[in-house]
Amino acid sequence: MTTDDGRGAGGVTTLSIGGPICRRCVRRISARVGDVPGVVALEVRAGRGLLVVRGSVDAAVIAAAVRRGGY
Repeated sequence: MTTDDGRGAGGVTTLSIGGPICRRCVRRISARVGDVPGVVALEVRAGRGLLVVRGSVDAAVIAAAVRRGGY
């Protein structure tokens, strides 16, 4: 699942990354996605398997960063 509210720099994208996930995986995903240019903030909702990203970043770029993290 991917949603994007289309609000530009303040936009929010939510990706389903499977779950629940462990703390180590949360750190790994956070590090990979946090390094993506345009990401302003992110939250990994481990229990629900969701990644919520705020910023002006294409969902495909975020998904690629998650895949590089092993997901």
